[in-house]
Amino acid sequence: ETLQSEKDELLNKLNEAEETFKVCESEKYAHLNASALANKNREMETAKYSTEIADMSAKTLELEGKIESLTADLNLSKSELEETNSKLESALSRSKMLELEYRTTMGMLEVTKGDKDKVAADLLGALNGVITSSNDRDRELTAQLTTLTTEKDELAS
Repeated sequence: ETLQSEKDELLNKLNEAEETFKVCESEKYAHLNASALANKNREMETAKYSTEIADMSAKTLELEGKIESLTADLNLSKSELEETNSKLESALSRSKMLELEYRTTMGMLEVTKGDKDKVAADLLGALNGVITSSNDRDRELTAQLTTLTTEKDELAS
């Protein structure tokens, strides 16, 4: 009976060991499945992040291209602005020069107008003098003609 009881006890221990083995085996498979699932999830996350990184890299390159283009446009605009500013300064300088020439010309016109008025007054004075002199001469000649006509008439009578 001790043998039987040892056998039963060993069978019980064997059954317990088999149960423990099955539990361990089940836990091992559960752990392996969980690990495989976790690995698969990590791979999916890694693939997702890789895709996002690739998308972001493409967007970064696109934005860098746009930045380069905008920088080139900005530099061109800056250059055009500097050229326009230079032209504006040149036009302003020319305008100031023309304004000075205009003022000088207007001053000269005023001087010329004053000179013209003086010359006109001098000419008018000279003309009046000539007219007066001519009138005086006409009176003298008329008096001489009258005297000669009277002498002629006296000689003829």
